[in-house]
Amino acid sequence: MLILHRDGRSRPAHAQLRRRPGFTLIELLVVIAIIAVLIALLLPAVQAAREAARRIHCVNNLKQLGLALHNYHSTIGSFPIAQSWAKTTPGANYGGNPWSAHSQVLSHLEQSTVYNAINFSFAPAQALNQAYYTNSTILYLRLNSFICPSDGISPTTLDDIRMDFNCNYSGSTGTTVEAIGAVQQTVSIQDSTGIFGFDNPIKHGSRVYSVASVTDGTSNTIAYSEHLVGGVGPRVTDTRRASWGRVPEVAGVVSLDPTALYPQVVQALAACGAYARANAATTDTSVGSSFSGATWMAGYLGTTLFNTITPPNSPQYAFNSCQADPLFTWGLSGFVNSTSNHSGGSNFTFADGSVRFIKSSIDLRTYWALGTRAGGEVISSDAY
Repeated sequence: MLILHRDGRSRPAHAQLRRRPGFTLIELLVVIAIIAVLIALLLPAVQAAREAARRIHCVNNLKQLGLALHNYHSTIGSFPIAQSWAKTTPGANYGGNPWSAHSQVLSHLEQSTVYNAINFSFAPAQALNQAYYTNSTILYLRLNSFICPSDGISPTTLDDIRMDFNCNYSGSTGTTVEAIGAVQQTVSIQDSTGIFGFDNPIKHGSRVYSVASVTDGTSNTIAYSEHLVGGVGPRVTDTRRASWGRVPEVAGVVSLDPTALYPQVVQALAACGAYARANAATTDTSVGSSFSGATWMAGYLGTTLFNTITPPNSPQYAFNSCQADPLFTWGLSGFVNSTSNHSGGSNFTFADGSVRFIKSSIDLRTYWALGTRAGGEVISSDAY
């Protein structure tokens, strides 16, 4: 059958049936496979880009802390004290918790409103009765300046206090491993070898330090670092967030200068690492609980303070803090580590305000030297 067209030409009828464009099943599967491969290739790159952005944010927070530290120094004439104890009655023991160095620099972090809301005559969260705590206006307040976005933070309830775990940065006490502070005025503690001093009028007075006290050089002395927050009640499954007690080897060095006891400290660190690995899967919820970063207000080792004993973020020593006493989950004494979710180490603010990344592989004694303000150590520029 022929069909006559307008141009006068005739064509067979079957010539009018054109094949519709489309994909065969095999072609469709090939396209899907290619898209899946591209996603698999791009996803790590996207995740890496996001982590890089979070890391930049974290570094910026540490830079702001460094600037606040120097603005405070310019105003007061010294660095803030690590543990500032509130005392309402002359001659009485201190009560509650000590104020942190973080709380003292708030007005230099553009947080004057928060600073003015604090009543420093009372301790942070000091219990007046079971229903009320002092400074409750700011007790649960989160400040972005103290939070690293690489760490997921979830509030935890402990008894009738909600611990927000709202602080990812700690001030350095150098190589000091016993900083119980003045819970009672008769408590004997070490002085801080870092730039943040302690408050104990009976032992040695309220120690504060200035730039002039940093004879090792501000560019060679650590001021702040990162830490992953801990948790209480529910099991802390990430050992880097946990506080490990019951390690007797720590007791031998807890009140002595670790730089003079290198073999003993190495032995104690190994015991802490082994204990953390052995107890990582325990069902005992009392083991590993940690107040790391519980609040930016309290000036405790393991909460807003750390020491430069354990290599930062080390997989060999995967713990937040390690003590001889299992009851000291606050990290009051022992080895309190710098930890982060940044691969291979942690970010540090130095006393000159600069921020540098220190690898987990740093030599122990080099790291100890970077923690002290006046140890007299000579540190090579390529040592870390």
